[in-house]
Amino acid sequence: MKFKKMFDSEERKRRRIAKQALEEIRRLSDARYPLSLLFDRVGGSVEREADESWPQAYGRKLGLEVPQLHTFAQGVLDSGLYQTDEEGPPTTEGLRAYFSGWAVLLLTVEQELADAGSR
Repeated sequence: MKFKKMFDSEERKRRRIAKQALEEIRRLSDARYPLSLLFDRVGGSVEREADESWPQAYGRKLGLEVPQLHTFAQGVLDSGLYQTDEEGPPTTEGLRAYFSGWAVLLLTVEQELADAGSR
């Protein structure tokens, strides 16, 4: 007798895509690709104020400090949390872009925290 999976396969799919997106963005970062060019994937329109970094701008929009934003972005990628205003199920490409955006934000926050720690 075979049993079908009794858990949310969509959740597993989202977590797998999130993990792949993070790995892809880490490879780009390691290759010195300018991650700021990928911020359009994060979604939502965020405008930076004078002398404000991208992590600070996104943190301000979400009501979070930069260290809290790191924890939040890591949680989104680890859990495969997907929230959107669009109706209907997301496409694989839509999920990949969504999680790539969060991966870009996570790596940018990590870099900003590392730079602040080295000062």
